Amino acid sequence: MNDHYLLLVDVKRSTDLTPRVAERVFGTLEERLADLSRRLDPAPVLGLSISYGDEVAGLFDTPA
Repeated sequence: MNDHYLLLVDVKRSTDLTPRVAERVFGTLEERLADLSRRLDPAPVLGLSISYGDEVAGLFDTPA
């Protein structure tokens, strides 16, 4: 059986952002997460992305 590790990060106070600001912030964050996922070694099983509305999630084979 393979172990997997979920990284889950909540974006604090994201509900305080106006829709326009939230779109810009999360658009930039999504781009940066995609870039980071490509550069990570070992690579994530499922790359870092925005999930559940305002959380960042990624799935890894190792805890470090």
